[in-house]
Amino acid sequence: FRHDDRQLYVGLQRPPIIFRPPRAVRAPGTSHGAFISEARTWKTGQSKMDALSPKDNLWRLIVSDKAAQRAVYLSVTADGTRADAIYDESEKKMNQDWNATWESAVVADTNGMSIEMAIPWVVLDKVGIKREQLAVNFVMLDPSIGTEALTYLGIGGYDHCSNFTPLGIGAPKPPQERAFTVRL
Repeated sequence: FRHDDRQLYVGLQRPPIIFRPPRAVRAPGTSHGAFISEARTWKTGQSKMDALSPKDNLWRLIVSDKAAQRAVYLSVTADGTRADAIYDESEKKMNQDWNATWESAVVADTNGMSIEMAIPWVVLDKVGIKREQLAVNFVMLDPSIGTEALTYLGIGGYDHCSNFTPLGIGAPKPPQERAFTVRL
């Protein structure tokens, strides 16, 4: 996570998906059992803009603030298909028709998946998310194994995230003076 006066920047790198069979098998050309690992390709092609499929690999960033009244969902698949939505806690409703102006780029190959996002502050400002109190969660969806998340997404499941990790933006506050007792 980085930022400037105009945007919040997010970058991530996910290692390649490696298939490991649940039990040892005989590796070709050997006389002993060994685990065979092989890289799998990223699943893509089922999603459409603003209509992502659970059959595709995707990464979702969920941005809220300390008040957690609204959360912005920004998702990108391994082939670059994007979706955005906003959840409003007062209405208990996900609005998938909501569209924001943001940018992303993806490279997904046998070396892994890299995603970059640029989210203008104005997008978060318009929905009332305070940048000095940002909180985030994110999830990687792999149709073969399920999800990987920063923190448990809550009882609402990954579509209704209720647990966030604070994201400090800007210079940290100076430490407060405290008294210490030192025994040697």
